Amino acid sequence: MSPFQTSTILLALAALSAWLSLEGQIRWVGIGSLLGLYLVLFSLGICVVRFGFFVRSFCRGRQPGAGVVLTFDDGPDPSGTKGLLEALSRHGVKAAFFPVGTKAEAHPDLLREIDQAGHVIGNHSYRHAWFTNLLVGKSLEQEMVKAQKVIEAAIGKTPAFFRPPAGLTSPHYRRVLKKFGLVSVGWDVRVFDTRKKAEKVVEAVLNKVREGSVILLHEGCRDPVSLKEMVDSIVKGIRGRGLTFTGLEELTGFQAYQSPSEREIPSRLSLAEAWRRSSKAGGKSRFRQFSGLWLASTAAGRKAIREKTDLTAFKERPSTRFLTGVGLILISYVLGWPMVGLFSFLAAYYQNAGLLIGGPIAFGFSHLVFLAGMYLAGRGSFKYVEIFFLWSLRTLVERLTGQDSANALGCEGRGSV
Repeated sequence: MSPFQTSTILLALAALSAWLSLEGQIRWVGIGSLLGLYLVLFSLGICVVRFGFFVRSFCRGRQPGAGVVLTFDDGPDPSGTKGLLEALSRHGVKAAFFPVGTKAEAHPDLLREIDQAGHVIGNHSYRHAWFTNLLVGKSLEQEMVKAQKVIEAAIGKTPAFFRPPAGLTSPHYRRVLKKFGLVSVGWDVRVFDTRKKAEKVVEAVLNKVREGSVILLHEGCRDPVSLKEMVDSIVKGIRGRGLTFTGLEELTGFQAYQSPSEREIPSRLSLAEAWRRSSKAGGKSRFRQFSGLWLASTAAGRKAIREKTDLTAFKERPSTRFLTGVGLILISYVLGWPMVGLFSFLAAYYQNAGLLIGGPIAFGFSHLVFLAGMYLAGRGSFKYVEIFFLWSLRTLVERLTGQDSANALGCEGRGSV
């Protein structure tokens, strides 16, 4: 689950607890405070891509000695892109470009030049409109798909990286990115270069850059000569600090473009289409083939096939976060009813009614400890549940179809749906 989903559940439970346990004005103060906290988290999630509230975005490399990545948004620009490519080539720097679909459609030749120079090209939506973050469902999907198609038509490759326009995200991004196999990329160095003079931009970048930084700049924010000089100064300044440059693929560990096998996995088959395909599959009974084909084409089935899910993760030592969370959950049970019983016993033994208050206090505190434990362990728990579920689904598809899951959807040629 995303932090958004986790926070929503926890705050809803806390609000329900406040409603049931509090009375009078204090009840509304408590619920109002929780609502205010939720709105703050929601707003930060929209505006701060590094927060990762709605969707996790890669913003910085954490490995020791990691290089720095230059990224450029909102191109290609007829006046500035060529000069920018010359400057990067002169310094031997490979950058990442996130073009706007409409501009890429108007200047496919520039997009090809970027690709031929060895730079990575990602998806930055088709229109880069202010309302993109408000889109839902098919409208948001269309923004991504149209940009993908424009880029693929120009360079023959489909991007695997996506950068949200203006760095704004919403609860709808996570589902759409997963559906199209895209990895969200943010930044940790943003100096608002479209609003500053070149020397101020250089100064701000050099003050913020560090190992593993992802630097956000723009192609068309100034005249071509100033852009080249600015990039020259930034590259020299970063290297002067003992830092190196690397590619976005190397820093993230993800491939920049989707492989043919990933693109060939179709969307969900209708029951009628799955039944039609099962008649040509052969081997197992038609009903088993039909069930396997349909399961393989679901969102979960496609993910299990694409990621080749196995149970390797269960052989690894759980994370410290997960173990801490489990420990807190166990402690919360000790702090609950056992402490109520202990304080009741002490109150009777010492004949001191004041000790009875310790029971409710410990009981209430145990709930906070439990929620903290659930927050820490919850993501890990869902991760293991998801892995086991996807592995089970992949295994079931293979048994039903009688073939490797990667070939289960290839009975009649992939990508035809």
